[in-house]
Amino acid sequence: MPSILATSTAATGAADALLGLPATTLTATDAALGDIVDEDTGAWTQALRHVTGVDARIRLLEALLTRRLAAGVQPAPMVTAAVAAWDAYHGRPSVADMVERTGYSRRRFTDLFRDAVGIPPKTYARLRRFQHAIGCIRESDGIGWPELALACGYCDQAHLIQEFREFAGVTPAAYAAARLPERNHIPT
Repeated sequence: MPSILATSTAATGAADALLGLPATTLTATDAALGDIVDEDTGAWTQALRHVTGVDARIRLLEALLTRRLAAGVQPAPMVTAAVAAWDAYHGRPSVADMVERTGYSRRRFTDLFRDAVGIPPKTYARLRRFQHAIGCIRESDGIGWPELALACGYCDQAHLIQEFREFAGVTPAAYAAARLPERNHIPT
């Protein structure tokens, strides 16, 4: 059977539920399916070999993954709540505020979050703020950089530029000037 290249962004806790591994195992990793799942992989591969057509294979794989997801481990509720809050409020509240709300120690919160999501909570919150900034840049109509930085939760324009360079490798101005058709594509 030919190889298929796939990339995935999954729901919080999906790596553990689907694959029986913490998300940190898969962070920034390229791996073959056979290298990351357990004994079911052989059965899945055999079943997929006996199905013809891409659509039929996708339906079968979806059914296998759905069955496994239903039986899998769910993340701690506080992780799900933190992700939902940071998604809704663009990286706010602070990690310290989130930790305080949970009643966990910062270390325990970070460990649970990293296992479920694959990255530390601070990085996740920063990425959500960055994604919000990208959206604001794409939708802005002549707003100044200092105003945009403050509206997106950055301390100042320099903070926005520093984080933009870290995550995208370009300045916000270069990103805006490129006017790319896809939000998450970065000019080269």
